[in-house]
Amino acid sequence: MKPWLQVVLCFSLLGMGCHGSKVSGERYPSRVDFKPAAVRTDPTTLLLAGTPYPVTVKPFERGDDIRFDFVSHDEVFESELYEQTATMFFVIEAADERYVPAMPILRFPLTIGDSWKWEGEIVSSGISYKAGATITTGSEDLYFSGMKHHTVRVLVRISLEANPGKSPLERELTFWFEPGKGIIKREFGSASEREPSPW
Repeated sequence: MKPWLQVVLCFSLLGMGCHGSKVSGERYPSRVDFKPAAVRTDPTTLLLAGTPYPVTVKPFERGDDIRFDFVSHDEVFESELYEQTATMFFVIEAADERYVPAMPILRFPLTIGDSWKWEGEIVSSGISYKAGATITTGSEDLYFSGMKHHTVRVLVRISLEANPGKSPLERELTFWFEPGKGIIKREFGSASEREPSPW
C-alpha cells in the first residue's frame, strides 16, 4: 500500500498539453448531461514509480456507486470508487485512501468558479486522519490527439492533521472532467500516472 503523500494518479493522454486555467462562469445544469462517471475502456498505461504497466479499465456499477479497476494479467493494480446522486459526484476511495464521509468533487447545477468545503477523515493503511478540504472549480483547455478538449478542472486543497501538536500537512488533488467523457486526467502528487489511449 502506497503512503498517501507519495500517491499520484494522473489521467494524461499521449501527446497532451495544457493551457492556463480560467474561471469563466460557464454553467452545467445537470449531472445527467455532464456524465461525470463516463470512462473509456480502451487499453491504457499505468505508470508506477516510473515503470509502465499495460492495463485495461473495468468499470463496475452498484446502485449509485461506480468502481473503476485498472487490471493487468488478471491483477488489479489500482481501483477508484465514486458515488453519484442526482446533484452530486463524490470520490469515496482512490490511491489506497478512503474519504469519510465521501468528498463531493462536483455539485449540480455547477457554475465554473463555484467552491465549497469538506470536513471529515482520510483513512490510509488503516489509520484515520482528521482532515478538511476546499474544493474549487475552473475551466482549462487540454490539447491531445491534435484536438482541443475543454475541461472542468476541480482543485481540492486538503489540510490533514497527521501529527498532533504540529502544523497540518497540505496537499492538492486535481481532477479534469470533459463533459460527457468523465475524468480524463487527475493528479494526486507525482509518483504515478495513467495514460489512456489517445482519442
